[in-house]
Amino acid sequence: MPSRSSPLHPALLLEDYKRIVDRWAELLADVDHTNTDALAALAKSEIYDKLDRANYGMN
Repeated sequence: MPSRSSPLHPALLLEDYKRIVDRWAELLADVDHTNTDALAALAKSEIYDKLDRANYGMN
């Protein structure tokens, strides 16, 4: 098993996963889950807009 300081330690992976799930739960709290445009806009702003086009070849 990886040491507790390793990023691959199961407890650290679960903590990170929970942090991400909680963050998305907050982001989605005020979004109509049947509104695909609103969900797409959220995904765009939280995921795709943060990609560095120079590093990911999207010129």
